[in-house]
Amino acid sequence: MEDHFEVTVIYRRSEVTCSRCGMTATKEHDRRLQHKQDRRTLRDKVIFLTLMKRRFRCLWCGKVFTEPDEVFGSRRRSSYRFREYLGQEALHQTVRRTVQVCLPQAKVEVDKFHLIRHINRAMDKVRSRLQGGGRRGKRRDLFRSKYTLLKGTERLADWEKRKLNQLFYCYLDLKRAWVLKESFRTWYREMDRMRAEEML
Repeated sequence: MEDHFEVTVIYRRSEVTCSRCGMTATKEHDRRLQHKQDRRTLRDKVIFLTLMKRRFRCLWCGKVFTEPDEVFGSRRRSSYRFREYLGQEALHQTVRRTVQVCLPQAKVEVDKFHLIRHINRAMDKVRSRLQGGGRRGKRRDLFRSKYTLLKGTERLADWEKRKLNQLFYCYLDLKRAWVLKESFRTWYREMDRMRAEEML
């Protein structure tokens, strides 16, 4: 293929343990092909693995069963390392980038990066309004604090937290805007759907 490689693979084992009686089975019943996506690339092309999955017949109890699949997992269409890679990418990339990797034809309706950017922009409008006279005006403390205000609270150094507390003491509207911004970020990290709906 022009955009990817396909490799046929098969497990090396010659015997498996029967899932019903626990005895060793060596008689192969049949084979079925399963297409899987893998993390590895070759010459900048994605590799798809075609697993020749075997079913065995136990001569002790007569059960027909599928051999274990440690590389991909039961009923999975991708390898563990590919799913792990997607998980790591999702932590550091936008939703749009992650979708492009695994679902290139999908249309992204919601993207965390852009939602957070809108929240930050709204908070910065409050800072800009309070700043008033620009960098040479009386409120240079607000001008200098622009990027500190946009940082997530978990990434703030102690001296930055002290600086923000001083600003919040002087500018109550700024404190409200910052608390709303951080509340939204906390909400976005909520994993439980019902809890997220309550918080929203």
